[in-house]
Amino acid sequence: MKKFTVALSCVVLAALVFAAPHPEDNKPQYTSSGELVQPEHYREWVFLSSGFGMNYSPAPGSHDMFSNVFVPGWAYREFAQSGHWPDKTVFV
Repeated sequence: MKKFTVALSCVVLAALVFAAPHPEDNKPQYTSSGELVQPEHYREWVFLSSGFGMNYSPAPGSHDMFSNVFVPGWAYREFAQSGHWPDKTVFV
């Protein structure tokens, strides 16, 4: 019974490791025509900040906008370690 439990634990652990999305999978991908492909796991991106009224329009009196900024987890982890945003980081 003990050998079965150990074997089952190894199988479950291996399944979890191989089922987890690889960080490289979340890097930007493009179609053959150069268009950005929507990332699969964008809802899991890291929230960075919010802003209100950040308008870069030269016309005064235009409407105020509310915005949120997100980045992929792999990019945030690398930034946290190095202090620099890695190449191919996408801010949304």
